[in-house]
Amino acid sequence: MVTNASGCSDTSSCITVNAANINELSNLYIQVNPNPSTGLFNLTVNSDVNGVITITDATGRIVGTQSITGATSVIDLTTSVTGIYYFNVQIGESEKVVRVIKN
Repeated sequence: MVTNASGCSDTSSCITVNAANINELSNLYIQVNPNPSTGLFNLTVNSDVNGVITITDATGRIVGTQSITGATSVIDLTTSVTGIYYFNVQIGESEKVVRVIKN
C-alpha cells in the first residue's frame, strides 16, 4: 500500500515469490586438503566436472583463476604470501566458497 502527500492511497496486486531453498543448492560437495597448507592444496569435488575456481585474498583482490577438469585439482599458492585465501568454486549453476590458510 502506498500513500501520497495528499492522502490518496493505492494497493498493488499481490504476487507470490518462490525463493530457492538452501538445501537445493547444497549438493555441490567440495573438500580442500591439507588446510592449512604451505601452498599446495588438493581440491576434490563430488564428480568429474568442468568448472572454474577464482582465488581471492583476504581483502577480496583476485590473485588467480584456474579451470577445474575432473574430480581432483591441485591449487598452487606456493609463491603467494602467507595468509587467508578464498576459493570461489563455480561448477555449472552451483557455486561455493571455501576458506583456506596458507602458512
